[in-house]
Amino acid sequence: MVQESDVFNLLQDLDVNKSPGPDGLHPKALKELAQTITKPWTKIFNLSLSTGKVPDVWNDIDRSMILTALSHLVLVSSLMIQSSIGRLVIRMMPHYCKKTWIYVIFLVSDLANVFNADKCKVLHFGLKNFSNGYNMNGSILSDVTFEKDLGVVNITGDLKPSRQCAAAAAKANRMLGLIKRNFSSFSKEIVLNLYKQLVRPHLDYAAQAWSPFHEKDKFLLEQVQRRASHLIPEVKHLPYHVRLTHLGLTTLELRRIREDMLQMYKFLSERNPLSSCNYLKVQSNSRVRGHCKKLVKCFARLDIRKFSFSHKSC
Repeated sequence: MVQESDVFNLLQDLDVNKSPGPDGLHPKALKELAQTITKPWTKIFNLSLSTGKVPDVWNDIDRSMILTALSHLVLVSSLMIQSSIGRLVIRMMPHYCKKTWIYVIFLVSDLANVFNADKCKVLHFGLKNFSNGYNMNGSILSDVTFEKDLGVVNITGDLKPSRQCAAAAAKANRMLGLIKRNFSSFSKEIVLNLYKQLVRPHLDYAAQAWSPFHEKDKFLLEQVQRRASHLIPEVKHLPYHVRLTHLGLTTLELRRIREDMLQMYKFLSERNPLSSCNYLKVQSNSRVRGHCKKLVKCFARLDIRKFSFSHKSC
């Protein structure tokens, strides 16, 4: 059930500098009227969740605008399809686009008008998963072993980052080969600028979500930077770590650790649009030494959890 406090907090967090949404209402007006509209909106949401229907006026909203907004939101969980009822619950994180979240968390009775069943896939997680089949409006959804999130990050059934590391290294190596074929001069300045702007972004993008913990994956990514530094004639005869010192670079593993620390600082200082309470648990005991932002590191049995961002950064 949706609580009034949740709706009120979302309305209070609206950015008044943003443009109006599909309803044409300005965020500033919604924020100022939060106390007045919180109660009726909560009743509408709970009624929609209990009956599986939405107000008729919502059907008049341009659905293309809603579907476009979906690409800018981070999904918390997979799409949960209830084939027996023919309903779809879209659960997503409301902190990126809070106003759109109000319109997107709804139940659609007729999926054929919104989603193409031929483009929907099922990805099974867990070793003990029974891999049951699912269907949408009579169409059987095909099973896949991996799927791309945000168009880039490869998510597999075992949740290990090996496939993503291989894909990132392949893209970076292709770009490195393109540089090697099309440039005749490999001075320090030229190679560093090309590497930082064209190659390294493929190895760093969203690394907090897929940071490797297997040595073979770390070596695969580091090998790309090793090849790039070897292009410079004046340092190619030096050992790898000495080359990095001369070029003013660090290993990719150190860069990932640094980015983890920066993200953790943003979480604890509330400079990240995501809510830290969903990922981090602050020490409630006030008698700890030092600062008041000490985190609780819970027990982790699996490597997936042990090397996740929220656990390894504690």
